[in-house]
Amino acid sequence: MPRPPRIFVSHSAHDSATAEFLDALHKQLDEGGFEPLVDRYELRKQLGTKWRDALHTWMELCDAAVILINERAVTGPSWVPHEATVFYMRQRHDRSFPIIPVLLPPVTLEQAVKRFHAQDLDEIQAEIVVTEMQEAGKKQAIADIINRLRPLCNRELPDSKAAKVEDYVAEFLSRVTPHNLRRIAREKRATRLTSSSQHEIRPAALRAC
Repeated sequence: MPRPPRIFVSHSAHDSATAEFLDALHKQLDEGGFEPLVDRYELRKQLGTKWRDALHTWMELCDAAVILINERAVTGPSWVPHEATVFYMRQRHDRSFPIIPVLLPPVTLEQAVKRFHAQDLDEIQAEIVVTEMQEAGKKQAIADIINRLRPLCNRELPDSKAAKVEDYVAEFLSRVTPHNLRRIAREKRATRLTSSSQHEIRPAALRAC
């Protein structure tokens, strides 16, 4: 069975309006057959996880990125520009990797382009989702995001590097039988004995010289 598309949502939801939009987006992604990767939800389930390590792993494994650009992301300290840089680097190597920037009021297009100029935001203005303050506008923006991500559900998604390693290890272990383990143990023991014999003979040979 194909896995659901992993959608990383980059955000700085320190204000109530952004938090409400994020909650609604997460709900629609989850119910729409996607696997949303949102730190404020998923990291709560992984107590003891180093959050920076988890975020970088998600950024590597996700199939698409939604970037919420609110006032804090434009003017204040935020991880959003860093995450956006990672995603635009991924897209440079894989043009099929979807990035969906979302402008949240009161941020203007000019402010967003100026703050994210290093991520070539000005080159994908047609791809930006612009939200409105009204509830209907927020619902429409989320519907637009889901529609742009929907083609991923019909695409054969590649396995992550970690999954490939897990499959390799599982396949290797499946071939390990008691007979093979005994054979390997005998070979290792014979190798050690040969090595020990060589070390014992060498000093005698030196004395003879």
